[in-house]
Amino acid sequence: MGDEEELFKFFSEFFDANYLFIYNKELNKYIDNILVYKENHKIKDALLYTHFLNQLF
Repeated sequence: MGDEEELFKFFSEFFDANYLFIYNKELNKYIDNILVYKENHKIKDALLYTHFLNQLF
């Protein structure tokens, strides 16, 4: 499994697919804005930062 697929799967566990704002094909746009924490080669945590999300708060 590639990094993009692994990240999409990780985010899909927490967000309903109907409301998931990152689609697998669009994930590449945000790849530089994602901080990933892995243990034993498995994603344990990820943080997405975008200007758009920052403006919401």
